[in-house]
Amino acid sequence: MKDERVNLRTDAVYERDGSVREFSATVISCTEDENGTYRIGLDLTAFSPEGGGQSWDKGTLDGLEVKGVYRENGEIVHVIDEPKEIGSTVVGEIDWEVRFRRMQEHSGEHLFCGILHNIHGYDNVGFHLSETGVTLDVDGPLSAEEIANIEKLANRAICEDIPIVASFPSPEEIKDIDYRSKLELDSVRLVTIEGIDICACCAPHVASTGQIGVIKVIDFMPHRGGTRIMLKSGTDAYEDFVALAESTKAVMGYLSAKRYECAEAVERAMNAQLKLKEENTELKKAVTALTAEMFSKKLEDAVEAGLRAVVFYPEGLDEIQVRTLINGAVEKFDGIVAVYTGNDEAGYRYVCGRRDEGGEISLRELAKSMNSHLSGRGGGSEKMIQGSVSAGREAIDTFWKKISLR
Repeated sequence: MKDERVNLRTDAVYERDGSVREFSATVISCTEDENGTYRIGLDLTAFSPEGGGQSWDKGTLDGLEVKGVYRENGEIVHVIDEPKEIGSTVVGEIDWEVRFRRMQEHSGEHLFCGILHNIHGYDNVGFHLSETGVTLDVDGPLSAEEIANIEKLANRAICEDIPIVASFPSPEEIKDIDYRSKLELDSVRLVTIEGIDICACCAPHVASTGQIGVIKVIDFMPHRGGTRIMLKSGTDAYEDFVALAESTKAVMGYLSAKRYECAEAVERAMNAQLKLKEENTELKKAVTALTAEMFSKKLEDAVEAGLRAVVFYPEGLDEIQVRTLINGAVEKFDGIVAVYTGNDEAGYRYVCGRRDEGGEISLRELAKSMNSHLSGRGGGSEKMIQGSVSAGREAIDTFWKKISLR
């Protein structure tokens, strides 16, 4: 950032007045870049360039979309799709909705961090302004109560409509000014909220704290020994509130809850769901046990008949129940236990297992054979395979009949 403002050939209008929306300027340079677009340098501009955690201003130059604004070689250049003749006059127009939102957010961050610094002595060591809010990092820990207090004081200052003023002190004057974000710059622009904050900054700001509208902390968390804070100001904070209000209204309807009792209603619903889940788990255990009893007779018959495999088609079991069923069955049967769930229309899922890895039939090879003969997909180990087949029950039974018989 050193020397960015020293010997700058472009008059940065936005530094003096962030309310300028339209301007006329003279082209002082025009170069084509590797992307086939043109970088237009102007003698003055209201477009704020990219930098300091903030993107460039959106808008148009002679009706052409400005695709980037940067400081380069002592100028502020504007990226557009067409060349402009050096010495010609162009008209720039700022996308005011985007600009004003960003000014609200950036000024809100200054106000919040100024109060934070005054109370706790912490500095802002990281800043990013996105399209929907600000993320900032401060170099000290903060509790929820401390952050809430800063937020309250910041909104009180908004109500007081304190002027926000940009100034350009000389190198001699700056030595006697206590301000945040001290950097080794030959030329410093200070943004002052009287009685609250003085901070070095090159971005446009609203004219007073009242124009910030409102500040709301969205979230915070410990971060590298300090605190990361996400906040919204102005229009972004308002739109966030509208979205939350609509969401709350929907929850009120779903749970028949009053506006400020949604949390309690959600907690009751979650507790009821947890109870149902516990009851469901117990019912599944009971169903699995009953199914295992039915399976036991088939296993006894298979043992008596000397079969190498037994196939079972239980209904309504999930994957965990099927595995539980197989684990119990292989303790009673030396061969392969195969369980299929599904139907002829939707296809079947299967799990096949046995007690030990050794055996006459390789389960891995069996999976390949099923994939081939039963239009299936699956695989696994020598103790358990699983997958799915699209063949019907008759085809499945025919396949296993050949394997089951010794």
